[in-house]
This record gives sequence, structure tokens and C-alpha cells, in this order.
Amino acid sequence: VVSSRLPPPDEIYNEPVDLRVAEFIGSPRINTLFSCVAPTGGLEIFGHLVPIDTRLPAGTKVIVAARPEAVNLTLDLRNEGIPGTVIFRENLGSEVLVNVGIDGSKQPVKVRLDPLSGRDVPIGSRVRLKLPLRRLLVFNDQRERVQTQPLSLSREYGAICG
Repeated sequence: VVSSRLPPPDEIYNEPVDLRVAEFIGSPRINTLFSCVAPTGGLEIFGHLVPIDTRLPAGTKVIVAARPEAVNLTLDLRNEGIPGTVIFRENLGSEVLVNVGIDGSKQPVKVRLDPLSGRDVPIGSRVRLKLPLRRLLVFNDQRERVQTQPLSLSREYGAICG
């Protein structure tokens, strides 16, 4: 008899070994954004540079994933972040799920908000999304987890992936 030990549920949820597991665990489903490694480091996500080091060569295609509760949303367009438009909002009582359309993405980004924050985000609002570095997961083109670490970037980072 072969005994296989699975990691605890929290570890499977927070530290999945591959994208298949990350997509299977959690509701709503984890957000996935196509990205690439920028020439000067970091990841380019829809024109926004995220300071994460993957130790992969520039131009390498990756998938960045973030759970809905890990994505921060602000109505203050002066803040940095990925710009988008609220296209759907669902009040579930204990939480509000907001779908944000991003230019260039076929899928909206799902954001989980508390009820007080969620009621201030009407459909059609222009918003900025922030992806907390510690909560981002990065996967290679084989859908395997890539280890990452924060990266210090200057504001003058040059060309973005094409």
C-alpha cells in the first residue's frame, strides 16, 4: 500500500505547485493574467510593471495569478495600478464581488470586497487595481510554479514587453 501525504489545505490554497491546482481550489476562481518578463526585470502586465524577480530571461511568457481577496481596488485614479472599468458587481451580503474589465484582457479581474467598500463601487466606475507582491503567484508556460522575490526597479525602466 502506497501512502501519499497531501499538504494541508491552507498550503494547497496559498502555495499551489501548479496552475491547475490554483484554479481548482477556491471560489471564485483565481484570476490569471498573461504577462512577460520585462527587459530590465519585473513583470509587465497590461502595460504596468510589477517589481517581481522570476530569474527568467527577458521576454519569457508567464501567467500571473492572484486570488480575488488579494487584489486591491481603488477609485482614486491618481494611484498607481492597472486601470480598468467595473463591469459587474454582485452583493452577496457578507461580501461584494466586483468584476473589472482590463483593456487587452479577455477575462475580467475578480475582486472580493467587504460590503461597506463594495457599495461605493458602481458599475461603470474607472478604477485602479493593485496586486500585492506577496500574494501574487507566477507560473511558467508549462503551468508550473515559478519562485519569485521582490525586485527594486527605478521609475525609468525602459521598454516594456512587446
